[in-house]
Amino acid sequence: MDITRNLFSAAPASADEQERLNIAKALENRHFLLQNSSTSDDALQLVTEVIAGSDFDHAHHAGKLLLRTVIHHPEFASFTDKLSIDKNHWFMALSNGEVYAAHEETGSTGTYIHYSIITDQLYEVEALRADVELLANGARRTGGIISSGNKVPLRNWLIFQDIDRPEDEAAIANLIDCLKFTLPPAPKFGNYWGISEEADDAALIVEPEQYPLILQQVRKRMADAGRDAEPLINYLTDALLVKKSGALVMEIRAWRGNTCWKHVKPGSLRKPVSKSCMARIRHRQ
Repeated sequence: MDITRNLFSAAPASADEQERLNIAKALENRHFLLQNSSTSDDALQLVTEVIAGSDFDHAHHAGKLLLRTVIHHPEFASFTDKLSIDKNHWFMALSNGEVYAAHEETGSTGTYIHYSIITDQLYEVEALRADVELLANGARRTGGIISSGNKVPLRNWLIFQDIDRPEDEAAIANLIDCLKFTLPPAPKFGNYWGISEEADDAALIVEPEQYPLILQQVRKRMADAGRDAEPLINYLTDALLVKKSGALVMEIRAWRGNTCWKHVKPGSLRKPVSKSCMARIRHRQ
C-alpha cells in the first residue's frame, strides 16, 4: 500500500514557537512606537510571558512552585505586609541571591517589568533563608531567574535560550528575524535535507560552512538532554540484548564461546544481526 500522506505536516504553533512569536511581536511594536517617542527604555526588561508547555516552562516549573510556597509562608506574608507591597506584585528570585517584588508598567513603547529589591529585609527572616538560597541555586538553570508568576524579563529568557543579548537596534532587528523564523513544511518523513539542497529557490538554505555549527548545536542539545551522541549500531545492539551490554556479551563469547547467544533476544534474525553488531563493536574497540 502506497501511503503518500505526509506524516510530518505542519502543526499548530508549539508552546515554544508561540513564546518566540509573542516576543517578536512585542519587539516589533516597541520598534514602531520608538520612532515617535523620545523615551529611552531597556528592551531587555520587556515583559515575556512564559507559555505553558514550553522548554522554559518545564525548566522553571519546580522553582516557581517552591517560590509560591515561600510566598504563602506566614512569616513571608507578615514581612510583605510590613513593606506595604501591592497585592498585584509578584516575586522573582535571582541566581545572585537577590529577591525582587515585581510589577509591570505599560509605557510609550511597550510593557516593561519594574521591581524593588527586598533581599536585605527578607534575609532577616531566618526561617526563609534556606529556601531563598535554594531558589538562587535553581535560578541558575532558568536564565538566572525564578518568577512566582508566568512573566519574566526578556533578558533572562534570552539567557536561558543561549541567545546573545542585543546591544543596539540593529541587533534587535536581527533578533526579531531569528524569533520569527520557522521551518517550511516538512517533506515526507521530515527530511529537510532535500529542501535545503533544491537547485532553485530553496525554501531552506544551508551553506556548507554552516554544517559544523549545526553539528555543534545537535551535540549541545543531546548533551542538555543527558545523552551523548552514539552510532546507530549501538542502539540496535541494545535492542537485541537482554539486560546485557555489548561489551559484556563479547567478553562472555571470548571465554565461553557460543554460550553468549543465550543473552540475545530470540528471533529469525537473531544470529546474523547479532554477529554484525558484534563485529562492529569489536572493530570500534
